[in-house]
Amino acid sequence: MELQLRLSKNLIEKIASRVVSDLKASLNIKILKKDDELVEIVKDAILLDLKIEDEITREAETLLKKHTSVVLRTGLDNSKALQAIKGEIAKERNYFIK
Repeated sequence: MELQLRLSKNLIEKIASRVVSDLKASLNIKILKKDDELVEIVKDAILLDLKIEDEITREAETLLKKHTSVVLRTGLDNSKALQAIKGEIAKERNYFIK
């Protein structure tokens, strides 16, 4: 399944480039890789993070659909229930979602 990006590829590129430049400016070490290689590594990390969060969201949506009657009985708001489920799934996977 293809990742549906919440951020444009151009924005991800800019963020990755900024991360690399900020790290280089703040670290007092010599980095042996070229900037474009580092930007690609950071972009890959960002895309992986987005993919993991999307997988957690899809799993949470599936669970929410399966337990709709419980959500209705408890009077929970669907979006709050979804966020709670996502939080639990993320916690089980040792993944941080803000």
